Amino acid sequence: MNELTTEQVLERRWARHMALAIIRRGRDARIPENCLRIKEDAFKEVLSPEYHDVAKFANDVYNNSNFLLKRKFISIDGGNSETRLKAAYAILFRMIAYDKIGMYCDCVETGHRFQSIRSNEEITRNDLAEELKGYDILLIGEFDRTQFKPHFETAEFFDEVLGHRVNYSKPTLVTSVSAIVETSKENRAASGKSVSDAGRYLSQLAIAANTTDNVLRVRTRIK
Repeated sequence: MNELTTEQVLERRWARHMALAIIRRGRDARIPENCLRIKEDAFKEVLSPEYHDVAKFANDVYNNSNFLLKRKFISIDGGNSETRLKAAYAILFRMIAYDKIGMYCDCVETGHRFQSIRSNEEITRNDLAEELKGYDILLIGEFDRTQFKPHFETAEFFDEVLGHRVNYSKPTLVTSVSAIVETSKENRAASGKSVSDAGRYLSQLAIAANTTDNVLRVRTRIK
């Protein structure tokens, strides 16, 4: 067996160093250990074949940085909590690999923190909003518009965060508890759902049924 040259040894060390750095960023982003480094084939398994050309879509996600990074939002619905979050963690990790800093936050938990008005907390809701604005990539997990209550400022804080992120071209991933079904204004009015009941951005994502230049739609299946 031929011995490695010094240059090859250094290249392998550098590759290992970079791989470990990406894994550390994934852990720092609160990606669960079992969802770090999800393989392309495993990602394919959670995609809905009725909605996606699975092989092409997975190839774009794993091999085309612009396919992900150029979007303002990546919206993930369908399936169940397990498949939605698995798809989201896979995409978040791919984006982190492009030398980005990411973070996962649970939508309901974050909403509760935005509802709190206690000024003696170690991290205030204004501090939290500034933190969420700063990440290169943000994943908001399991958005449920029924959790947004009137007379609280939760929606306004989410709009502040997401508006800033849009203005500074920082992609945001959102998994949605409810299936995204585009409906008319008349049907929304009949159902009593305001177009902005969860804030401008999250409410619009709840009815953005198709992929656009700004929004990438991902639909998963129940395993």
